[in-house]
This record gives sequence, C-alpha cells and structure tokens, in this order.
Amino acid sequence: MQINSEYLTFASPLAKGYADERRFFLNLALHNINLDNLECNDYSSYEAYCRSIGKGADFRLSVNGKVLEIEKKYLKARCYRSWILRDYIPRFTYSNDSIPIIVVTNKWSISYAGRQLLKEWHVKVFSDDEFMYC
Repeated sequence: MQINSEYLTFASPLAKGYADERRFFLNLALHNINLDNLECNDYSSYEAYCRSIGKGADFRLSVNGKVLEIEKKYLKARCYRSWILRDYIPRFTYSNDSIPIIVVTNKWSISYAGRQLLKEWHVKVFSDDEFMYC
C-alpha cells in the first residue's frame, strides 16, 4: 500500500496513524510474518480502527515463546521525553515474556533524552526498514 503524501499533509494525526499502521500491517504480511500469531487493531476501515485503538501496543506478535509488543508511531516532528513518558511507556506490559518495541517512521525524531529514557525502560527502537529486515 502506498501512502499518499499529499493526503497526509492535510490529514489529522489519527488519520496519519491509521495510514501508517495499516501500511505496516500489510508489510508484515508481505514479509511472510505468520499473521496467525499476531494480535492487532482492526484495519478493515478507518472507523473500525478508531474504535479499536487506545490501550496497549498496536501489535502483539508471538515468536519462539516471546511476545513482541510493537507500538507503531508516525513521526515527522520532534518527539520529546515528556511525550514518551505520557504516550509510549504505558503502552507495554513489561512482563518477562514480552519484548517492548517501538517502530517509527524516523527514529532520529526522538530526542536524545527520549532515546535514553526508552533505553532505561529496555524499549527497542527501530525504523520501519530496520524492523522489516532484522
């Protein structure tokens, strides 16, 4: 799925998140990820997506007895430490069998202090391409 950048210029942050998460979901399928082991938001339509968001990580993927808790973020502007404390850290369960992961459009949009905070909480940060090819 191609994201129309002209559309995203004028779209709401929620619509940008939907388009980015849906593209990520479709890329998982293209890269032979077993979707039977995947729990995620409902991407069948924008309305269904709006009803399914708000709590927990966007994607939960079971791999070899571990659960990858993946939070997908569409970042085009600077992301500060306070936003990470408020919006990112609470999304994960931090259990022994889970691995918290944030996949962002541009990981260098996260401030240095924000990256340090994520490191303290043992949250891995990947760009879209890094995650798909790791």
